Amino acid sequence: GRGAGGLARPGAGVPRQRGGRGGAEAYGDVQQGPTVYSADDTPVGLASLQRLLGLKEEEWRRTAARVPAVEEMVRGREAASGWASLTRLQARLGLSSEELKAIVLRLPQLLGESYEATVAPPLEAPGEAAPLRPAAT
Repeated sequence: GRGAGGLARPGAGVPRQRGGRGGAEAYGDVQQGPTVYSADDTPVGLASLQRLLGLKEEEWRRTAARVPAVEEMVRGREAASGWASLTRLQARLGLSSEELKAIVLRLPQLLGESYEATVAPPLEAPGEAAPLRPAAT
């Protein structure tokens, strides 16, 4: 969150570590080792997701209340990759950030999916788009 008056605290956005063992480091939004937090106690994966989608805090809270598993997803492999699967899906379908956000809010389970393993195969498979085409006569 933000401090009083809606202004960001000084130093907000500077990654820091909490918990875990060893000297894991954060490079941008990529985390290695323990969960990395920004100065305002937002997991770096969530902060990068909010930037990517233009996602508001209230939208995230509603989504996390509906699908609690997303709380772990912002600390998982996709978050550590900088949401590579989401950005590849966005590029593949030619989506705006607002359209991608609508998809994620409707189906937040996408946050934990691998593009190569789960998302791409149905998009690439012949015949998968058949229901969108007129029936052959």
